Amino acid sequence: GVIHFPDQGVTLSAQAGQGCRLNGERLHLHPRDALTDCIVGAEINRRTAAEHWTLLRNLAGQARTLRALACSAASTLELLRGVAPVYVNPCGGKLWDFAAPWIVITEASGAACGLDGAPLRWDHLPMHFVAAASSALLAQTLEAMQTTPDRHTVHA
Repeated sequence: GVIHFPDQGVTLSAQAGQGCRLNGERLHLHPRDALTDCIVGAEINRRTAAEHWTLLRNLAGQARTLRALACSAASTLELLRGVAPVYVNPCGGKLWDFAAPWIVITEASGAACGLDGAPLRWDHLPMHFVAAASSALLAQTLEAMQTTPDRHTVHA
């Protein structure tokens, strides 16, 4: 998989079992441990259904903040750079939106799956995508989406 950002002079590339490279240099993620410290990148669009809003609202209540870049490639780069180590697209994506991000993220030691925590299915459209800089952070993300935050809890 290859993702190229000509305006930034950045090329991400990965091959199964060969690792991830940023402009030819090997890239390995060094994730934060806690979702509460993370910016979450999320896709929000006109196909975002009520159940997806609930998942995103739950996640926003437990993460540092949630923001949308409206581009899976840009969100992947932010994940790999540690800016937003979690990326969620609950609906509307196509396999071509996620194939390169999936291989790049997983080859950099990150993790990705569907909204239900199951491995990604590449045989249907549209699809959903959840990725994080580590499997532990991915697990926290999946749990947070299913848990309504206590609105009286303040995170420092």
